[in-house]
Amino acid sequence: MYFLNIKKLKEEIKGNKLSEKDRFYYVFVYLLLTNIAFALIAYFPAETRNIWDLVYEIGSVLIILVSAILAFRANGGSKGQDFLGKYFSISFVIAIRFILFFIPVFFILLRIIPSLQYSETTLEIIFLFLLWLGFLYWRVVKHISDVKV
Repeated sequence: MYFLNIKKLKEEIKGNKLSEKDRFYYVFVYLLLTNIAFALIAYFPAETRNIWDLVYEIGSVLIILVSAILAFRANGGSKGQDFLGKYFSISFVIAIRFILFFIPVFFILLRIIPSLQYSETTLEIIFLFLLWLGFLYWRVVKHISDVKV
């Protein structure tokens, strides 16, 4: 199972060397981490909610849905092969890479954008998070296109 090396993962996918067990591990860990993230969000709710929270939630859902459609098409649509195996494994590696990149960037942004230090969501915050999410899923679509059969 690869955590950061997208190149090796793509080579295995192209060479049809990713076993069903490997695919299961990617789906399992992906779902596990997603559920942990949702549990943490529910456990630590925002102190104050405003319209920007709603804009972010709608925007993130739209980015994820549109990117899933684009990824499906990038894989060849209904004629493609192993979409779910590719989608989950590539998404997992890309998400890990993006999170590791985002952590130091976030701390730098805390210094540059004072509104990030407050508990109230602002336009600047949602713009940055939606931009990050959009770029993450754009990379997933690009890598799925690279391994299309």
